[in-house]
Amino acid sequence: MKFIPSLLVLTLLFTSTITTFAQNNPAKTKAEIKKALGTMPSFMEAVPDNMLPMAWEHFNSSSMASNEIPAKYLELIKIAVAAQIPCQYCIHAHEVNAKGAGATEQEVKEAIMAAAWVRHWSTLVQSTTASMEAFKKEYTQIVEYLSEQAKK
Repeated sequence: MKFIPSLLVLTLLFTSTITTFAQNNPAKTKAEIKKALGTMPSFMEAVPDNMLPMAWEHFNSSSMASNEIPAKYLELIKIAVAAQIPCQYCIHAHEVNAKGAGATEQEVKEAIMAAAWVRHWSTLVQSTTASMEAFKKEYTQIVEYLSEQAKK
């Protein structure tokens, strides 16, 4: 079962390197999508024809093998963001991709929880009247203190 998601990730990574932007030709782009994914996904059908080549290029560029962030971590980032948007479709797709790239169920849960905590604390911090400059100064002091404590 793990083979199929891994194959999907590899297919997406491979096709991202061969995308030619289909000469800004929607028909060529549709053919390229079908060849790469084995189907024309309904979410791609929803893209206006004149924007399809650009949308396909963007779709591929976010999963390129040449990214500095390894696929597993990139997919964990994507699922964390998807959970906070929230987008059930994105959560499903990126969970499948993350697991296909080697992420465990625990790593998926931790990524989602980390994003939830960022959202929680950002809500609280945004509600304060502290200036950004004051926040930066205070945070620098905290980091310096923790760095000193770590040396002990």
